[in-house]
Amino acid sequence: MSKDILIFTLGPVQSFIEEARRAGDLWAGSRLLVELIRAGAEAAQGEPIFPRSLMATSLPNKFVVVVDGDGRAAAERAEKAVRRRLGEVGERVIVEFDDRDKTFNRIWREQLEQHLEVYWATAPCATEDDYLGAYERASGLLEARKRTRDFSQVEEGGAKDSLSGQRAALHTGTKDGQHYWSDFAGGANRRSTIKLGERLDALGAIKRFGRRWAGEESSRFPSVSSVAARPYFSTARGMKELVALSEALRRHGIYEVNHFGPEFPFDGDLLYAETYSSRRLNASYGTGEAKEARRALDSLYRKMKDLHLRQRPCPYYAVLYLDGDRMGEHIGTCRSRADHEAIGGRLGRFTEVVEGIMNRYSGFPVYSGGDDLLTLLPLEEALPAAKELADTYADVMRPVMQRKEGLDFPFTCSGGLALAHHLYPLGAALEEARGAVGNAKEVYGRDAICVRILKRSGERSEVGGKWHVGERGVDTVETVREVVGDLEGERLAAGFIYEVDAEVAALGRVDGPMRLSLLRRVLKRHSPKGAAPRTTAEGLSAWADAFDAGDAEKGQRDGMGELKEWLLLASFMARGGDE
Repeated sequence: MSKDILIFTLGPVQSFIEEARRAGDLWAGSRLLVELIRAGAEAAQGEPIFPRSLMATSLPNKFVVVVDGDGRAAAERAEKAVRRRLGEVGERVIVEFDDRDKTFNRIWREQLEQHLEVYWATAPCATEDDYLGAYERASGLLEARKRTRDFSQVEEGGAKDSLSGQRAALHTGTKDGQHYWSDFAGGANRRSTIKLGERLDALGAIKRFGRRWAGEESSRFPSVSSVAARPYFSTARGMKELVALSEALRRHGIYEVNHFGPEFPFDGDLLYAETYSSRRLNASYGTGEAKEARRALDSLYRKMKDLHLRQRPCPYYAVLYLDGDRMGEHIGTCRSRADHEAIGGRLGRFTEVVEGIMNRYSGFPVYSGGDDLLTLLPLEEALPAAKELADTYADVMRPVMQRKEGLDFPFTCSGGLALAHHLYPLGAALEEARGAVGNAKEVYGRDAICVRILKRSGERSEVGGKWHVGERGVDTVETVREVVGDLEGERLAAGFIYEVDAEVAALGRVDGPMRLSLLRRVLKRHSPKGAAPRTTAEGLSAWADAFDAGDAEKGQRDGMGELKEWLLLASFMARGGDE
């Protein structure tokens, strides 16, 4: 029997996942993508090439299979299955709205039908030897199909939804979008799901009511406030002051979630003093005051200060994008179908180990599609977690490394980190992280990390570099951790970094013996007696030398300028984001 290769993909992926105001929306968008691609791949009934297994909790937004007979028929089965699964998910969620009418139902149906984009291409694969040629032909057809966009005439009047800002918010024939959702948010026991001022379209509702189709796992995905506050909670666990805060919140009737467990069954934003303003309490929890809880929180802060611990939770968290470098070129080095299958298998293996790594760093993976990853992390864990993920990716993929132009062609990945305040708009933080990974590739030459700090004050800064810099392979992340450790352990005064910053600003380019002399002088001035820092002038000077010798393609500062920016990042992290 003849065989065809089928490449099948869904879109628009970015809006599927990133149209979100809550981290739970983000997770649900990713989970929905997995549900749909799994349904399509199962219906195609082919021999899997990528991904190698459909049992993973996270899957990419495309699959590649070899099918017996007509690939077009397999693609049509897959598309029908995808649309059917989306409809089934929608049916589970729509029951949340008991006051819907014909207008509501029409908008719901049209939005689900029009939003999903399905692209596929097939090519005959006569023999095993023809596999690579068939794959290239199908890939070319798929790219051409994607460039031929479908435009349907869609009229959606009225208030737009809060997640995308593009589609009409769901409403009825008698209530417009604003009034419908205002009344809905005011309903009993709905404040934990919908806040005043929010409006949802059909896709947003599917994300927000994920428990209807994804089970209780949906409600366990933490808010960004809970991600940021997790290290603080871990330190405070077991303290009677934390127990008293929980009891006070219960007496105030604050709704519970499952982010931290029974000892503190509330959202992490209730560990931040600014949450207790009347405006925020009313918008988030439907109550104008929680004075007893605020007093209990102040007691917890005093206890932490008395123990010489961080008094308040860090207000910043991290969004991490990790993306494999030159994956298309790696596929191009394959000499057989077996080589391609082996790459797919190793990418699946990387996906399997991501969750274990994230558990060690208190991270929460949103999406892991093989060579790309999106996860949320506490500020203090972001850089070491990113580095371990990058190292693990290289290690997992090493057995399938091929040669290109006579040289080893190793698998590497680049990372983009956005360090954002927990009240910063989530969508904007996601966009900044995606932009950072783009700069890691384009500005810093791939196999690199780029970090953007998004301060609540509005100030924004960026720094980046190779994971290992220069011929000596200076470990960027480990060097930053040394500086952070010295600052936190008071073996190095914060004034050191600000004096380096001032010296660089005054002197301009500083290199050679002058650089080392400057660093020795400033470091000595800001190192307390009897508490020698791990950070050394020689080490920092070598790091700056490595930056100067780096091969960034464009836009990189000189070595001392790069060093200064990394030191400022270390200071920001050591302060826990305090401005």
